[in-house]
Amino acid sequence: MYTDSELQGMTCVSVTPAGHVLVCGSLSNTILHVDSEGKMKLATLVSRERGGVWNPVSVNYNSATSSVIVGQHWKKSSMCEE
Repeated sequence: MYTDSELQGMTCVSVTPAGHVLVCGSLSNTILHVDSEGKMKLATLVSRERGGVWNPVSVNYNSATSSVIVGQHWKKSSMCEE
């Protein structure tokens, strides 16, 4: 199982059409990009400090708009340009 100090309260895992794995950390207020085996963090895509997510509960990639859509517990979804 993948563990990282930037990932607390994992709520969602999503795989993009290109095979990128995105993970929500609801308690850590982060969206991470991890390798396809789930063993290593490749990047912190969004955090409360970098983009303002608050309690993310879902994440998905929209290939038509090239954006990451984040569902948040306390407010409406937000889009993060790639």
